[in-house]
Amino acid sequence: MKEVLILILVFVSSTVMAESIPEGADLDVRSEIGHPPSIESLHFNLQGAGEEGVYILSVYEGLEYYLGSESFDGLEERFSAIDGVSGAEHADREIFVVYSQSLPLDDLRSKLWAVLLSAASESFPGA
Repeated sequence: MKEVLILILVFVSSTVMAESIPEGADLDVRSEIGHPPSIESLHFNLQGAGEEGVYILSVYEGLEYYLGSESFDGLEERFSAIDGVSGAEHADREIFVVYSQSLPLDDLRSKLWAVLLSAASESFPGA
């Protein structure tokens, strides 16, 4: 009876943990980075692309494993919806191209970081 109870507890615990981790996320990555993430832990870096109004945002290559697939796939749309941003493209796994003619670099950086933090908070319900 004792073995059955232990087995049930392990199964229930594993099931609850699996349900709280978004699809496509990796528990080890999420544990290593923690919540809330830091700019450094997500390798968050925004630079001008050499053309006025075009910026390159680079992030941690494993960001999808931190956020989960749905949140990660929605970043392009979230970035594009920022007031003052005319569009965003997910150019490569860890690269986004962001277009803004009206926002100074520091303001754009702050707004992009806020959106990324919001996505992270949504992928960590109850955190």
